[in-house]
Amino acid sequence: MTVRNSKIPKKGHHHYKEGDLIIKAGDHGLFIYKILFGKVQMFKEVDGREVPLATLGIGDIIGEMLFLKGKAGVHAASARALEDSEVEVWDLGPLLEQYAQAPVVLKYLIDQRLNRLLRMNEMLDRLTADAEKVRAGVKPKKQGPISRRRYYRRKVDLDCTYLPIRAHKGLPSHLNGRIKDISMTGLCLETSPRNASVVSHNVGDSFRIETVLPNGEKIRIVAEIIDAKKAWDKIRLGMLFDVVADYSEAKKALGFFLLP
Repeated sequence: MTVRNSKIPKKGHHHYKEGDLIIKAGDHGLFIYKILFGKVQMFKEVDGREVPLATLGIGDIIGEMLFLKGKAGVHAASARALEDSEVEVWDLGPLLEQYAQAPVVLKYLIDQRLNRLLRMNEMLDRLTADAEKVRAGVKPKKQGPISRRRYYRRKVDLDCTYLPIRAHKGLPSHLNGRIKDISMTGLCLETSPRNASVVSHNVGDSFRIETVLPNGEKIRIVAEIIDAKKAWDKIRLGMLFDVVADYSEAKKALGFFLLP
């Protein structure tokens, strides 16, 4: 893929070819973009590695965090066209002026929601980067007491179904298990030893897992076994989420559920 530099767009519609940078982290932001067609990947660079945050499509907005913060500033993440794409470019200044004229009560309600969304996005970005470091064998920096309260693993007891990523003949429609704790980066899954007679449950094996969180949100995500403890009556699996496969779709639901 040819990678091109981002450039200052004109107002109206703008075309980007596959590989074009639409925005670059650290650049000063004056515009917001609505995707009219195509696909765009949001990503950050962590220790020289590109960490994908989300894949966006038709109708999604890029650069909206500047508006949510209420001022022009620098972009926290980069955006690259994954295929030929077209966006509609909105000038940030007039949008902020229109918002300033909104009724006080309406702005208060919106601000409360936006502040929660900002907290969640900051948490998601931090934990996505930490998950990528763990996968790359880099130990994340030790967190202080405030961060530890914000980024934690919650104890749960959830029914789930799962199947290996590599399907083969003779597999059942699903395997049953229970999720005993969950975080933004992984989970602990308990299952019956009988399931190990059907498919491998060893370190390095990956599974597609489906469950419903206590708040009613359904998630579907891919996770890899990084620790396996097997006993006569149960198998206890420590699993790390794949930050590419299905992660962008599940992370917002997880983020709201795990907010302190």
